[in-house]
Amino acid sequence: MARPSKDDFDCIYSFFSVLDALYASRWDFSDEWVSWDANDPAKQELLRLRRMLAAEECCDEADVDNRLVFEAFVRSRISRMCGAWERVVLSSETLLDYVCDLSSDTIALHPVVSRALEDAILGE
Repeated sequence: MARPSKDDFDCIYSFFSVLDALYASRWDFSDEWVSWDANDPAKQELLRLRRMLAAEECCDEADVDNRLVFEAFVRSRISRMCGAWERVVLSSETLLDYVCDLSSDTIALHPVVSRALEDAILGE
C-alpha cells in the first residue's frame, strides 16, 4: 500500500468535514414516505426538541417552525459525531509518522520498530 502524503490527509480532512456538516447521521433519503413508530428514537428526539422550542418561544407546539426543529436536530447529530473520523485519521497519521519507515514510499515498519517487535516475540 502506498504511503499517503500530507496533501492526502488534508484532502481527507476537507472531504469529511464537509460530509459531517451535510450528513451528520445515517439518514435514509428514499422517495418512499414511511410513518414513524411512536417509539422511534429520532421521532422522540424531534418531539422533545419541538416541546423545548415551544417553551422557549412561549407558543404552542403546533406553531413551532419545522425548520427550527430540523436545525436543532441536525445540530444535535453533528455534536454527537464530531471528532469520530478525525480521531481515526489522526491516529493513522500518528502511526505513519512515528512507527513507519519515513524513507519508504510504502507503509512499512521503521527498522528499529521492526527489530523491537521481533526481539519481543523471541523474548530477547
